[in-house]
Amino acid sequence: LANVLEEELGQPVNVVNQPGAGGGVALSRLTVSDDEGYTFVFGTSMTITYGPLSTETNYQLDDFRYVAGVTLGQSAMVTGEDRPFGDTWEGLIEYAKENPGTSYATQTALDRMIIEYIAQQEGLDLRIVPTSGGAGMAPLILSGDVDFAYSGGTHSGYADSGEMPVLLSL
Repeated sequence: LANVLEEELGQPVNVVNQPGAGGGVALSRLTVSDDEGYTFVFGTSMTITYGPLSTETNYQLDDFRYVAGVTLGQSAMVTGEDRPFGDTWEGLIEYAKENPGTSYATQTALDRMIIEYIAQQEGLDLRIVPTSGGAGMAPLILSGDVDFAYSGGTHSGYADSGEMPVLLSL
């Protein structure tokens, strides 16, 4: 995207990756930016629309100006290689019913709401492991320290190799 923007704008576009809180850290930084509109955040809209409704943030939807939609979300429930339940959502649900305390790595309030609803509907007793975002989730999944996780897109770098199978695409 930066390369295309450089070409279109006729000036350099610097990329600063700001991980944390599913994009919440980047949005917090943007609200205090004084660069006259030369900084933007590329990421999911859920952090802007849902985040302030579900958790305390220092920003609100009206703090930002929507510019463009560039991509579709790729959120998913993922796992690691060689898990005892395999690589299917149904296998995970069956395993979690038989194994109270099955672990789940969460990144945002939205995915916690989703998994808590699923756990309630399926009668699951999950052990929730909070992370600071995809950078915190990926090592937990890859090492086997958690059974499954929500991924806002981090999994895309691992799914094709089979290191992080997608159980359920959101």
